[in-house]
Amino acid sequence: MSILKEEILSELELARDVITKSDCSVVVIKYGKIWKKKKGEGLAPLIEAIDEMGEDIKESVIGDRILG
Repeated sequence: MSILKEEILSELELARDVITKSDCSVVVIKYGKIWKKKKGEGLAPLIEAIDEMGEDIKESVIGDRILG
């Protein structure tokens, strides 16, 4: 498996763990670290995270309770 694939899978696993073990609705993972967590209902937390991070959200992994 390539390094990039391993990093992505690791970040996906971290996002899943954060979503399932906390009360946040959205988590943004980048470079193996949590960059943002949001709470709320519906798509609002996801849209807020995207708006707040702007261009920094590129190349990140986003975990969301609604979208999966």
